[in-house]
Amino acid sequence: MPERWEHYRCSMQGQPAAFLVDLGAMDLAPDDRRPVLITVRVALRRPRPDGLNRPEESARLQKLEELLVERMSRSEGRYVGRVTHGGSREFCFYVADQRGVQRQIQAALDEGGYRGAMLPMPDRKWEHYRRFLWPEREQMQAIVDRRMVQALRRKGDVLETPRPVTHWVAFDSVDGRDALLLLLDDDWHCEVRCGLEAPHEIGLALTKAHAVDQGTVRATVQGLESYLWALGGVYEAWQTVLRRAPATATRRVGRR
Repeated sequence: MPERWEHYRCSMQGQPAAFLVDLGAMDLAPDDRRPVLITVRVALRRPRPDGLNRPEESARLQKLEELLVERMSRSEGRYVGRVTHGGSREFCFYVADQRGVQRQIQAALDEGGYRGAMLPMPDRKWEHYRRFLWPEREQMQAIVDRRMVQALRRKGDVLETPRPVTHWVAFDSVDGRDALLLLLDDDWHCEVRCGLEAPHEIGLALTKAHAVDQGTVRATVQGLESYLWALGGVYEAWQTVLRRAPATATRRVGRR
């Protein structure tokens, strides 16, 4: 299956955690041919106070990652992701069995100049990938937002230019929808959406003029999500129009 690598961050045990995950691996999860999870854990050389790696170590870690992937490919291992947290980095692979894997991993660690530990574990259902590495709803929305902003930039959009942006949300009750309408300021234009499926079958299309740079989009989406969590609602997607430099046509970009 094709690889689709995405990165995201979240909080674990009160410290930030940086994830890199192959979303494309979900198309084959679980893979009956690779029922064993191999986690390779290495200590960062001089981690930041928050437990993440410093920029000056990134090149060494990238080289180690490449060595591990190359070595594990000899055992037909599938690399599915990594997490950096608490002063260490963990690389996660799925393999048919662990025979011969230890030797390959040690060779990669020796060449990369790191000491590490190999942690094998039966995981026929790929629970570690699907429940730990896979982004939760909030992180997945951040990934989608980033993709949208990148798509607009590639098309020549002037991201800092305010323009109407529509955000779609849905609720499991009329009470939640009506409560949100009372909380929103007058800058929002609201339209009721019909024909949605249960459990979130009560929808709104919320339109407001704002820029679409990454910071503004995330702040706007997170602001809506902060209300939705308490009101039994979910955030779905956003859509806008392309704003190029003057004298360039505009057209709609987005999805529903």
